[in-house]
Amino acid sequence: MLLERDDELQTLRAAINNLGEAVLVRGGPGLGKTVLLHQAEELAKESGLQVLSARGTEMESSYAFGAVRQLFEKALADRPGLLEERAIAPGLAAVHTETKGAGPGDFAVLHGLYRLTALLAQSAPLALVVDDLHWVDSESLRFLAYLLPRLRGAPIVGIWSTRPATGSADAALAQLLEDPACRVLRPAPLTLPAAGRLLATDLGLHPEAAFVEACHTASEGNPLLLSELARVAAADRLAPTAVNARRIAGLGAEAVRHRVSLWFGRLTMAAVSVARAIAVLGSDATLRHVGALAGLSLDSVAEAVDVLREADLVVTSSASSSPVDQLRLEFVHPLVREAIYEDMGMVARINGHRTAAALLLAAGAPTEHAASHLMRTPPQHSSHHAFVLRRAADEAMRRGAPAAALDYLRRCRMEAVPDQDERELLMALVTAAELVDGDTTVTYVDELLRTTRDPMERTALMVRAGNALHGLGRADELTAMAAKAINELPNTDEAAPMRQYMDACIVASSLLGQGQSRRVQEILASWRQDPPHEGWAGAVVDGVWAGVELHSCSPRAVDLAHRVLTGNDVLEGSLASAWFALILADDESALASMEEVLQDTRRRGASRGLAAVLCSRALARLRMGRLAGARSDAQEAVGAALACRHRLLHMLGLHVQAEADLESGRTQQAAQLLAGSAAMQVNEVPLNIFTAPLKGTYCRLLSTQGAFEQAAEAWQRLGATYQNEAIRGRNPAFLPWRSAAAECLITMGRMAEAERLALSEVEDARTWRGPGALGRALRVLGQTRSGKRNLACLAESDAVLSRSPAALERAKTQLAWGASLRRAGQRGDARRLLAQALAQAVRSEASALAEEARRELRAAGGRPAPIGARGIASLTPAERRAAELASRGMSNREIADQLFVTPKTVEGHLAAVYRKLEMDRRGLIADRAALFGCV
Repeated sequence: MLLERDDELQTLRAAINNLGEAVLVRGGPGLGKTVLLHQAEELAKESGLQVLSARGTEMESSYAFGAVRQLFEKALADRPGLLEERAIAPGLAAVHTETKGAGPGDFAVLHGLYRLTALLAQSAPLALVVDDLHWVDSESLRFLAYLLPRLRGAPIVGIWSTRPATGSADAALAQLLEDPACRVLRPAPLTLPAAGRLLATDLGLHPEAAFVEACHTASEGNPLLLSELARVAAADRLAPTAVNARRIAGLGAEAVRHRVSLWFGRLTMAAVSVARAIAVLGSDATLRHVGALAGLSLDSVAEAVDVLREADLVVTSSASSSPVDQLRLEFVHPLVREAIYEDMGMVARINGHRTAAALLLAAGAPTEHAASHLMRTPPQHSSHHAFVLRRAADEAMRRGAPAAALDYLRRCRMEAVPDQDERELLMALVTAAELVDGDTTVTYVDELLRTTRDPMERTALMVRAGNALHGLGRADELTAMAAKAINELPNTDEAAPMRQYMDACIVASSLLGQGQSRRVQEILASWRQDPPHEGWAGAVVDGVWAGVELHSCSPRAVDLAHRVLTGNDVLEGSLASAWFALILADDESALASMEEVLQDTRRRGASRGLAAVLCSRALARLRMGRLAGARSDAQEAVGAALACRHRLLHMLGLHVQAEADLESGRTQQAAQLLAGSAAMQVNEVPLNIFTAPLKGTYCRLLSTQGAFEQAAEAWQRLGATYQNEAIRGRNPAFLPWRSAAAECLITMGRMAEAERLALSEVEDARTWRGPGALGRALRVLGQTRSGKRNLACLAESDAVLSRSPAALERAKTQLAWGASLRRAGQRGDARRLLAQALAQAVRSEASALAEEARRELRAAGGRPAPIGARGIASLTPAERRAAELASRGMSNREIADQLFVTPKTVEGHLAAVYRKLEMDRRGLIADRAALFGCV
């Protein structure tokens, strides 16, 4: 019976009709979440949608992609032709247990599942209904979090439910709850009149007002608890009168447990044993398995199930073609299972799970089903248990679920592992940990190092630890490890690449806030004298070297970066270093390399690689003024960095996201982002190349909020640390602290101080030769001056920026130059510049800049168009990406392959683009430069 849920049903109905969004029903147990989802399923079917459903259970929470398999297994069985689609191949690893060989990267699996979802939605709109997300496995939650921002405009609706978090929520579940694209419904408790109607229905007679009030107070309006109180009253033969109100009032949240206790006192031992077996087995509770665990014949189990059904404790379900012994048994509500399970006692639960693991293996159930039971028991030092857990870990890795594999491997190690297998197990732990947890990687590498004395083996292990230490920002440990490896390595040609890599680790530590020691300076001198540019190690050296050179404003960094991009066998870290240098130099050649790597990562890669390339592209887009794309990339990069626990890439992604928000006028969103616990961690680590930009964003937020004096002081403190202590850098393309502080000082009228800082930045920017940094510095310098000196600086700034992809920086210069010309009486030239600045600000969706340009243009006698989303600014991020690719002359099929969507989706995006821009594909191609700020 569904009472007082009309508003929730109306929201669900609207979501089903509109598609392209997700609704999450959030509430405590018993508030009717499952009933609402069942109603939503029926509404979706009535509207002609395909419905794929899944439900989280406590026992299945350790099954990698368990909920995903519930969603897609039947759909794939019904449409076997989908198995031949190459685009979804990585996603099939999550669904098919028979996957052999090395599995795809965890991110490739997520993207393959997204492509599978999109393909299924081509035949008919799709509803993905998932109940009890709080018990859904982490991998399936990551898929839903990945899918969520891609729902807009797609013929897909997500309808999900969860309980409020009682502890530390899964990171992916927290991501879903925080995403503004997910609409959250919170069903309210029933009112007193509704409680009376529910009790009357359950009891079959009208209760007295005092009894209703007592039940309503005891249950706090929870529908399930109200019904349970009615059942308790019926079982105890309590009339629903005022006299009996006190007897019912004290039960409240314990109503379920009390009813179970009442029934258990009346049930046969067989029925009690069957109920406990169902509680232990969870989703594996078939008639046969329950009988085996309870030690009863099938006939006895069937009789007990009838009794439990009569007691309204158990329900049954089965496929029409399934044999009787495969009849599935489950409790009417998870709270019933919790009450029975907890009542069993710890010893009985442990013994039950051990026996369940054995009988499931004997019955040929999937390995992970048995392993999940073993995970709920203390170690027994059993080699057989170790074998089962190790096999489950291998299956998880093949599914692209390294976090689940790591859990199984850790538990496996607690069992009796033969000495000869210990090293191999540690290697497997390192392999899984590398993908999800740097701290754990370092721990297991340290253990492995104690098992071998071979210098090449030891150094190979230290390379893996080095990657983890760098991602964690643990510079001191990285230096010590590299020095130790160098001391152990033989002076042979075979060991040369390892030695080069370890030298690069020592130099990289200087960029992580350790400063340039004498050893770092010696290594740099040796590189300059005899550069090691061969193979993977040479690319690592060039990438790190480029990082050092860029901070000293040396253009050699650009040459080194290009050398990395033209090499073979290049590691992702080397590519990221090269991209970073080229982005800061305003060299657009990095973009093609990023796109190529991104396509490959989406097909085959892991989250760490995705975080690196998306952070790089987000930074490039931010500097080019493509704010929507920068924000989108940064959000995805942050999610990927969280998945692999790469702390530094996480902070860099937050920097880009917050900067894009500030440029877009979304100051409140930026402030909330920077106030989050993840961003605040920047204050707990030393200043380095990953944290300095985020600390700069905090300074910029202060100036945006009007705290100019505080911001100027914060910028100068940050700059002093960057220049004199941590990195010993001075490149304004990396950290424009002097011009940023100068802008604050200009606002306060302190022109002499501002001019001194701006002049210093112009000098370093000329040395670096990056037009974006020089154009910005010249603009700020011009604003410290007046008359012809002011106009000369601004004119040079515009000329310099015309050679740069930094379109938004140029718009800021054109605004400043136009304003100066207006004040000088040159209103015609002023209007031309201000109109150009306004047009670019609108294209970039930089609302604050656009509004300032409108004010100046009106003051100069111009007539700016009314405020409102028009032209390119009216496009959604997805429409804009499709339009940009179409402007390159790409076909719909090519665009679909590039964006990993269906051609039908591209067709819909472009139809919206043509309508909003009032042009066709030929117009897009012809106006490419004007629309997208590129050639």
